Amino acid sequence: MTTFPSAIIIINDDISASVKTNIIRQLHIDLIQDGYTFDSNVLANADYTTDTKNQGHRLMIMRTFSDREDVDTWDLADIVLFVKNGMAAVEKNKLGPHDLTLPVLKLYWGALGIY
Repeated sequence: MTTFPSAIIIINDDISASVKTNIIRQLHIDLIQDGYTFDSNVLANADYTTDTKNQGHRLMIMRTFSDREDVDTWDLADIVLFVKNGMAAVEKNKLGPHDLTLPVLKLYWGALGIY
């Protein structure tokens, strides 16, 4: 059985439902939250991201990219993806290389340089 890394992934919230479904399936996402919920959870529990990753979860946070400069929780993400026109730009990747742009249909852990 293949194991997948635990991670906190931020992705823009203006993607279509089908793109969202593909990313969830391909990256084996098991938790999804919006930015407000994630920020509230971190505020309530300073160890929220550590606890989430220690439990082996892959948490996808759907949020607007317009709040990047105003919200401190952006720094907690392991991976930041910006998806548009069927392409996923890897803006941040603590687990592998960044500055990649991949077709959403080919977005998986190995393509992100994470094994």
